[in-house]
Amino acid sequence: MTSATAVARKTALTTWEHFWYVLQCIALGAGYFAKIPAKKAMADFGLTELSGTEHFWYILMCIGFGAGYFAKIPTAKALSELPQFRAQREANFGTLSEVSPADATSPSPPANQPPWGAEGAASPELTGTEQTPGTPESSGETPEPPAGEAGQN
Repeated sequence: MTSATAVARKTALTTWEHFWYVLQCIALGAGYFAKIPAKKAMADFGLTELSGTEHFWYILMCIGFGAGYFAKIPTAKALSELPQFRAQREANFGTLSEVSPADATSPSPPANQPPWGAEGAASPELTGTEQTPGTPESSGETPEPPAGEAGQN
């Protein structure tokens, strides 16, 4: 087997798979509803996204005794055993967090820099003041006194 054939073996349903899927969908949407938990598991692993309709039906399936969630578990287990996800899980072995240890030890912002903005500028929402662009207060410059008041104290 060459590496090109190992990368993408199947990209679409076969003719018979498509026929049976349509037949299942005719039977009260059973084929459509059966794919939603598997697609949710793939979305949890970042492989796809649920449409608004699929998300609605998944929530509705979970309300009914967790049927959607329990149908998702076998697919999630199969995905977790793929090599790319297994390597990440083993890197986090011993932690309950999905954050890798390298991310957890990243440096925090400097003490003089507030978390809501770069360059240490205070947020107008937090200070209650508004700054207009181009004014010395917004640019960080110290305003110069008018020429007549320069030497007076």
